[in-house]
Amino acid sequence: SITDNFSAYGLYDQSFLPVAGADIDGNAFKPIRGNNIEFGLKKDWFGGRWNTTVAAYKITKKNVLTVLNPNQTTNDQVQLGEVQSKGIELDITGEITKGLNIVLNYAYTDAKVSKDNRPALVGNPVPNSAKHITNGWLSYRFTKQGSSLKGFGLSGGYQMMLNRNAGSTTVPLKLPDYYRFDGGVSYEKGKITVAAVVNNLFNKRMLTQGSYTKLANETATSVSYYTYIYEVPRNGRLTVTYRFK
Repeated sequence: SITDNFSAYGLYDQSFLPVAGADIDGNAFKPIRGNNIEFGLKKDWFGGRWNTTVAAYKITKKNVLTVLNPNQTTNDQVQLGEVQSKGIELDITGEITKGLNIVLNYAYTDAKVSKDNRPALVGNPVPNSAKHITNGWLSYRFTKQGSSLKGFGLSGGYQMMLNRNAGSTTVPLKLPDYYRFDGGVSYEKGKITVAAVVNNLFNKRMLTQGSYTKLANETATSVSYYTYIYEVPRNGRLTVTYRFK
């Protein structure tokens, strides 16, 4: 901590992801290895009623699969690829008035191919990444003693993803901007809380991701293709919570 209400942090972590398959010589592919470097600042405001966090990070993934030969007519692959994601994140939480709370966050991400056996792909965006992601949640709990509404709560929120990339590293594809709104109601009495949340409140038909599959040898019945996944239509969730203490 720098002061009682201001602190800084740093972290470094590593990860790995097993990869199925083998190279042209029959050697099993190595796991994809990654590392994450992050530095951030945290600050409390107004006696702890508001909290902010800002962070910068860089994520590198190595041993990413890439084609063995840029001019090949087969799908042979080699682990020479590398992708990097760099960005900043901002989180804000706070109590606007008694019972009214807000959570806001924003992330800027620049995710690109940093190494590949095909030099032309270096600098291309990573599929299914978004430059800008922001979401927020506003909730209100009736707390006034003697009120018939005491214990009831209302909440609502949004999620936005802008400048989205899909397809593949060889065939980049832009997806439409994504906007989703959710809402909920709850009631709390004693140790019991009942809450209902409706997701995709306006039942929007939205794409969540897309990909492009390039076949080495196309035929009349087997061609390269795009794949899209849609957001789940309007749906709800009901939860009942009991606290034993």
